[in-house]
Amino acid sequence: MKSRTLSVLALMLLAGCADLTVRNTQVVWTSDIKLAAATIVNVGLRISGPTMVYFDGDENVVSTVRPQVVADLEALAPGQSVVRVADFTALAQPGNSLLSNVHAITVRVDPKNLVRESDKSDNVEQRPVPGGAYTCIDFNGIPIGTRYGAPSQSPGGVVLTQGAVRMSVEAFSFMGGSGSAFNFARVEAALPAFGNGNVLHFANINFDFDFTAVIPAVKQVVLKYGDYGGFENLAINGTPSPIYAGELVTAPSPMGGVIVVANAATFANGKRGALAAVDLAGSIGHLRIGGQELWIDDVCYR
Repeated sequence: MKSRTLSVLALMLLAGCADLTVRNTQVVWTSDIKLAAATIVNVGLRISGPTMVYFDGDENVVSTVRPQVVADLEALAPGQSVVRVADFTALAQPGNSLLSNVHAITVRVDPKNLVRESDKSDNVEQRPVPGGAYTCIDFNGIPIGTRYGAPSQSPGGVVLTQGAVRMSVEAFSFMGGSGSAFNFARVEAALPAFGNGNVLHFANINFDFDFTAVIPAVKQVVLKYGDYGGFENLAINGTPSPIYAGELVTAPSPMGGVIVVANAATFANGKRGALAAVDLAGSIGHLRIGGQELWIDDVCYR
């Protein structure tokens, strides 16, 4: 009888504890950028203490260099949620076959049991690495030299359509709110240090990619870029307004409710990299991007 009473009391005490859970994990896994993002929620009745989140790359053949990213997690009040992002891109090494053997990402919150919880069964979520699931806009079917923007087109005009995606030309904003410009974008042959086939060159102009007609709704957008000078513009789902102006690698995240991650590698005349936009709860309706001396290629979505 005594042991039963103690068990009931223990259950009652646990019922008043924190309860951390992992939700809405998304995985982006391309040749240029590899990352995972997850929402951590305290669904319990009390504040949790600080702990960690482990993102593990699950491998078909276990490597000598374990692909793992560890993120700190602050104390969460009941009902509070935060997003944590793990960028695996820089972890690709010969010792882990350049991450080619990773078939899934497992997210574990509080892996060292630092937080007293009423339920530990919801601390783990696994998602497979997506394979071949992206639809891409690569500009290869457009004649080289095709020009968009001034002087023949106006801001807001739709200039390209691929499948259900509509692309319009938009004004470019300078940093610090110091004005705007509307110049041109042009389809060009790939540069020696960037792109395959045809690429799209921005010269003080933006393109808005409208994904609102895509079914099912778009959750991820990834693209490649070559930055040869100046700064860039970026907005997702109309946020920030009027637009972010600066370097892509320092763009704010989240943006319009969407996680934004960009990387860059320098070369003689500039830098090249990849940008990923990931929505964990809603969808990506619009992505607007442009630059002063910016080239993009392979705008892919899923």
